[in-house]
Amino acid sequence: IQVEILGQPSKSAEGDTRFSYDGPQVTALVPPNGPAIGGSQVTVFGSNFGSKDEGYKVAVRIGEVPCSSQTWVSQSCVTCVSPSGTGENREVQVQVIGEKSAPCTDKQMRHELCPSLFRYDAPVVLSVDPPHGPTTGGYYVNIPGDNYGTAPSALKITMGKEECEKTNWVSNTMAQCLVPAGVGEEHVVVVVDGQQSSEEDEPRAKAAVFTYDAPILLRVLPSAGNPAGGQLVTLEGSNFGTDKSKVEVLVGNLPGKVVSVREDRVLMVMPQGE
Repeated sequence: IQVEILGQPSKSAEGDTRFSYDGPQVTALVPPNGPAIGGSQVTVFGSNFGSKDEGYKVAVRIGEVPCSSQTWVSQSCVTCVSPSGTGENREVQVQVIGEKSAPCTDKQMRHELCPSLFRYDAPVVLSVDPPHGPTTGGYYVNIPGDNYGTAPSALKITMGKEECEKTNWVSNTMAQCLVPAGVGEEHVVVVVDGQQSSEEDEPRAKAAVFTYDAPILLRVLPSAGNPAGGQLVTLEGSNFGTDKSKVEVLVGNLPGKVVSVREDRVLMVMPQGE
């Protein structure tokens, strides 16, 4: 700071004679979330965003990515067109002539505690195509949806507890899964940058279901035997899976003892019969 009296400027003495204006501060985002594809307008409220002339020098970022465009509205408001992105807790930073808004502390890294955090919308699974297939796995299904992001690295897909053997990111609205071997009905979950599409008990999870084909029994060898039971019998067919604990065989109303299972064959011990 310099003082001038009748044209005579002050001289600097010992000590700091500089004055610093407060930097920008973010107090609210409306809305605090947006689609992964970007392109939505976010209004940033706060203070110390500068004057109209300085508004041309305002820069806004979401996470590490600059907004597609930003507009100075007032000393307490700027707008940002969101860039594409994924994940939660993306810090919105406003910079005015080199001064940056303060980031959240580690203890504030939740939306209810830090007003400058932006969240990209979680992925949504709309369907599974085809919705069923053989228990052997090893084939691709398409998974139409939304908010899968714009890069393949952050994408993971599971069927029940099993991760897809391979995952292909196609676009923000399409992904593919190389189906693992399995049996029964499984909930399909898409995870993008830590955000999960749905829990199994959520209403929208009904569209995210894949069903392995039912078992087909073709032959019983041998086809006759001692009514006392205890005979080893081979069942030939398909879609039996490979997990013995999930296979049950009934002879009439009586359970047989399953010895071993593979996709096309079940070895069992016959119960006593008539």
